[in-house]
Amino acid sequence: MGYEIRITKTARPTGRRGDWSTFDNERKEFRRKQEVINFLKENYGKSRRQKMYVDTKKGETKQVGWIYKMGVQRDWSHNDPSRWYQQDWVSVNQIRRRSFI
Repeated sequence: MGYEIRITKTARPTGRRGDWSTFDNERKEFRRKQEVINFLKENYGKSRRQKMYVDTKKGETKQVGWIYKMGVQRDWSHNDPSRWYQQDWVSVNQIRRRSFI
């Protein structure tokens, strides 16, 4: 048994209304719950977050993770740095492995 984190990174330009677009997806696996907690602390620290939910087949809602709001980001690799808002959608799942041998 272990844990899986799925991260969907989204962004939209600053200064005007625009749609959020996905620019990266990540998947990470961990053996222990404490490793998941350490990863989230290291990567998101005290970023603002809100709960993320999905609807179940029974018509109920279930929390599956968090949306981390990163605020304004900048790309300093150009003379005129571009700026955007970033939100990371992070879900944590427990995974079980089956042996077919």
